[in-house]
Amino acid sequence: MRSESEQLCTSCGFCCDGTLFTSVPLEPAEVASSIRVGLRVLTTSDGPRVSQPCAALSHRECRVYEQRPTTCRTYQCDLLVALHGGEVSVDEARAIVDRVRELALAPANTAKVRELLRHHFRGRRGQSSQG
Repeated sequence: MRSESEQLCTSCGFCCDGTLFTSVPLEPAEVASSIRVGLRVLTTSDGPRVSQPCAALSHRECRVYEQRPTTCRTYQCDLLVALHGGEVSVDEARAIVDRVRELALAPANTAKVRELLRHHFRGRRGQSSQG
């Protein structure tokens, strides 16, 4: 059986599908291995980055989970932190994800979707900034 964290993450995928970020930082030492597993690596003035949506994302699940970059391993959105802290149940967290997906279908809801994403999902990836 999947952990609550896995249940939430595999029902969401916003951190990998381009919804939250256009790219994510990559450690220089991870460039070769990231390319080897099929990730699209960008060279930017801020250093190497993985392009989003992630090439390893398939049906909200990571095809290279065991080899994923450090940034991906350490990222926790605010909703996941709330789940770990007992502030929301996994069902409540998944309902928030579903609500954001539903709202995103209508262009008129753009402002509300951005507000929900900022409130529940932006989180932090270690000390690195996002694109």
